[in-house]
Amino acid sequence: MLASSKWPIRPIGEMMPVGTSPAARFQAVQTRARMGAALWSRALRFILFVWLVLTIWVIWYRVGLYRPELHHEYFGRWILCGIVNDTPLLNRFAARLPMYADHSWYTLSSFAQWLDGPEMYRDTFYSWYWHMATGLGGYYGLGTDLFAARTRCSAHRMATQTRP
Repeated sequence: MLASSKWPIRPIGEMMPVGTSPAARFQAVQTRARMGAALWSRALRFILFVWLVLTIWVIWYRVGLYRPELHHEYFGRWILCGIVNDTPLLNRFAARLPMYADHSWYTLSSFAQWLDGPEMYRDTFYSWYWHMATGLGGYYGLGTDLFAARTRCSAHRMATQTRP
């Protein structure tokens, strides 16, 4: 039983504020900023990953055009050797890492030199990547070189179709 003198009846607004406190508003703004930064960070990482994959695919495509006799046999090992052999801190391990090719074991640095030589890819993976990614030598970069290949294929298909 409540006594009216001990517990006076007051309107709701007098007992507790109806709006949010400044601390709650600050925390909401802070949470919104963190969520926005995480979303933009994830979107940018996805775009960079897609750009990386597309550029490697363009390199794979161009190597197939320029050097069809290789049949992309050593492409993955060429990428791995290029990254390990030409990256400043990783290249310290290149002399000790073995690479298997043609039923023999080679050191990674000598295998990378052979892959970068005139009988194979003729340049390092980083050189090919820089060339394709930045658009040097008449390419558009960022994987847009494929648009011209698509246009050429479409034009060829249209030219070879028989018309009634």
